[in-house]
Amino acid sequence: MSHFDSKADLIEAVMASSHVPFVLDGRPFVRFRDTLCWDGSIPDFLYFDNSALLKRGGRSLIVDYSMDEALEWTRGDFLKLRSYEETLDLIEKGYDYVARLHAQGLVERQFDLAPYRLDA
Repeated sequence: MSHFDSKADLIEAVMASSHVPFVLDGRPFVRFRDTLCWDGSIPDFLYFDNSALLKRGGRSLIVDYSMDEALEWTRGDFLKLRSYEETLDLIEKGYDYVARLHAQGLVERQFDLAPYRLDA
């Protein structure tokens, strides 16, 4: 989406995009431009698996905090209000997670980069 009719239209798009089902207003959906919309991660959350749209037939590298064995998390932790310092710590842990994936060769394999060094 790249066209907005007004500032209010843009604000409504941002609010729809950030809607957390059931948590913010008790509703599973949000209405935007006369269309009911729901969070695309709902199936992932319910079925403990990433959707086919994310997996793209095995052609994507999914970096999901719930798959990081170094994090201690529970369902719904992504909604927890965090301090600035906690947020910086989570960002650092995200970098560490991807570094571990890279060290295991998963990034190269996923994108057929075996002959290339990503850290060179």
